[in-house]
Amino acid sequence: MNLSLVLDTIEQHKRTLHTFGLTRIGIFGSLATGTATPASDIDILLDFDPKQKTYRNFFQSTSYLEQILRRPVDVLTPQSLSRQFHDAIAKDITYVKINK
Repeated sequence: MNLSLVLDTIEQHKRTLHTFGLTRIGIFGSLATGTATPASDIDILLDFDPKQKTYRNFFQSTSYLEQILRRPVDVLTPQSLSRQFHDAIAKDITYVKINK
Protein backbone atom coordinates (compact mmCIF):
# COMPACT_ATOMS: atom_id res chain seq x y z
CA MET A 1 0.00 0.00 0.00
CA ASN A 2 1.32 3.45 -0.87
CA LEU A 3 0.56 6.93 0.44
CA SER A 4 -1.70 7.82 -2.47
CA LEU A 5 -3.88 4.76 -1.94
CA VAL A 6 -4.14 5.43 1.81
CA LEU A 7 -5.14 9.06 1.21
CA ASP A 8 -7.70 8.04 -1.42
CA THR A 9 -9.20 5.44 0.92
CA ILE A 10 -9.50 7.97 3.74
CA GLU A 11 -11.10 10.46 1.33
CA GLN A 12 -13.70 7.85 0.36
CA HIS A 13 -14.61 7.26 4.02
CA LYS A 14 -14.63 10.86 5.28
CA ARG A 15 -18.33 10.85 6.11
CA THR A 16 -18.01 7.87 8.47
CA LEU A 17 -14.73 9.15 9.93
CA HIS A 18 -16.45 12.44 10.70
CA THR A 19 -18.99 10.60 12.87
CA PHE A 20 -16.12 9.71 15.25
CA GLY A 21 -15.43 13.41 15.80
CA LEU A 22 -12.37 13.56 13.58
CA THR A 23 -11.43 16.90 12.02
CA ARG A 24 -8.30 15.75 10.20
CA ILE A 25 -6.05 12.73 9.82
CA GLY A 26 -2.31 12.90 9.30
CA ILE A 27 -0.19 10.17 7.74
CA PHE A 28 3.47 10.10 8.73
CA GLY A 29 6.32 7.64 9.18
CA SER A 30 7.56 5.15 6.62
CA LEU A 31 4.50 5.45 4.40
CA ALA A 32 4.92 9.23 4.17
CA THR A 33 8.65 8.99 3.51
CA GLY A 34 8.35 6.24 0.92
CA THR A 35 10.27 3.67 2.96
CA ALA A 36 7.35 1.40 3.91
CA THR A 37 7.66 -2.34 3.39
CA PRO A 38 4.80 -4.84 2.98
CA ALA A 39 5.08 -5.52 6.73
CA SER A 40 4.91 -1.85 7.76
CA ASP A 41 2.07 -0.49 9.81
CA ILE A 42 0.55 2.91 9.04
CA ASP A 43 1.45 5.77 11.37
CA ILE A 44 -1.56 8.04 11.84
CA LEU A 45 -2.17 11.28 13.70
CA LEU A 46 -5.82 11.84 14.64
CA ASP A 47 -7.20 15.32 15.30
CA PHE A 48 -10.57 15.34 17.07
CA ASP A 49 -13.16 18.01 17.65
CA PRO A 50 -12.55 18.75 21.37
CA LYS A 51 -16.24 18.17 22.13
CA GLN A 52 -16.10 14.68 20.61
CA LYS A 53 -12.69 13.51 21.81
CA THR A 54 -13.57 10.39 23.79
CA TYR A 55 -11.93 7.01 24.33
CA ARG A 56 -14.81 5.43 22.48
CA ASN A 57 -14.31 7.62 19.40
CA PHE A 58 -10.55 7.07 19.57
CA PHE A 59 -10.86 3.29 19.62
CA GLN A 60 -13.71 3.14 17.11
CA SER A 61 -11.83 5.34 14.64
CA THR A 62 -8.68 3.25 15.09
CA SER A 63 -10.59 0.03 14.47
CA TYR A 64 -12.38 1.52 11.47
CA LEU A 65 -9.10 2.72 9.93
CA GLU A 66 -7.56 -0.75 10.30
CA GLN A 67 -10.64 -2.22 8.65
CA ILE A 68 -10.69 0.11 5.62
CA LEU A 69 -6.91 0.22 5.18
CA ARG A 70 -6.47 -3.53 5.78
CA ARG A 71 -3.29 -2.84 7.66
CA PRO A 72 -2.34 -2.33 11.33
CA VAL A 73 -2.30 1.32 12.32
CA ASP A 74 -0.21 3.06 14.98
CA VAL A 75 -2.33 5.98 16.14
CA LEU A 76 -1.38 9.13 18.04
CA THR A 77 -3.05 12.44 18.79
CA PRO A 78 -1.33 15.84 18.67
CA GLN A 79 -1.63 16.09 22.45
CA SER A 80 0.33 12.86 22.89
CA LEU A 81 3.36 14.12 20.94
CA SER A 82 6.41 15.66 22.50
CA ARG A 83 7.60 18.86 20.83
CA GLN A 84 10.70 17.02 19.56
CA PHE A 85 8.69 14.21 18.00
CA HIS A 86 6.22 16.65 16.45
CA ASP A 87 9.09 18.61 14.92
CA ALA A 88 10.65 15.38 13.59
CA ILE A 89 7.50 14.28 11.75
CA ALA A 90 6.20 17.72 10.72
CA LYS A 91 8.14 17.86 7.45
CA ASP A 92 6.76 14.52 6.22
CA ILE A 93 3.19 14.46 7.49
CA THR A 94 0.33 14.61 4.98
CA TYR A 95 -3.12 15.62 6.23
CA VAL A 96 -6.62 14.85 5.03
CA LYS A 97 -9.26 17.27 6.29
CA ILE A 98 -12.35 15.44 7.52
CA ASN A 99 -15.70 17.13 7.10
CA LYS A 100 -19.27 16.04 6.47
